[in-house]
Amino acid sequence: MSGLRLDRSALQIGATFVLIALSFFISLTLITNSEEALFYVVVVWCIYYVCHIIFYKARLHHYMHHRMGKNRAWTVYEAVLGVVYFNQGWCVVMFLQHYTSSLDLQVPHLLIFLVGAITFLISTVAKVWATLLVGMDVYYYRDLFLDEAGDGGLVTTGPYSIFSNPMYGVGNLSV
Repeated sequence: MSGLRLDRSALQIGATFVLIALSFFISLTLITNSEEALFYVVVVWCIYYVCHIIFYKARLHHYMHHRMGKNRAWTVYEAVLGVVYFNQGWCVVMFLQHYTSSLDLQVPHLLIFLVGAITFLISTVAKVWATLLVGMDVYYYRDLFLDEAGDGGLVTTGPYSIFSNPMYGVGNLSV
């Protein structure tokens, strides 16, 4: 879930890794205070949520298909998406590093730790389980990007029998 797809070509893995490492080191050097951390979080979330909506509503994926061919366009998109996924998780770390002390709660630290650990465990299990059921390509929007329905059909077992979208609902509780 870090953004790297180890089942891809060495070139794609290498390019994604280099871009992730570059964004990681740039963020470490640029973010030195809480205002910069908050700006980073807002920008990353806007890129992930707002830009995704614009990207698909404006049908820019079709433009990529036309310019590069579907397979090459998908490879490029997947590498960029990997970097965005990494930064989405990394921005949570940066935000907490700068703002945890502002959450001065009158609750024992052990209770906070236990609630956090249980929430993280439930979230991670739900996300991984849901991803295993639908496949990594659905997790990475392949069906949406290529305008192709997945082979498995509608999944209604496992966490999907309880939640309509456990991958992005309960699966994002830890974020």
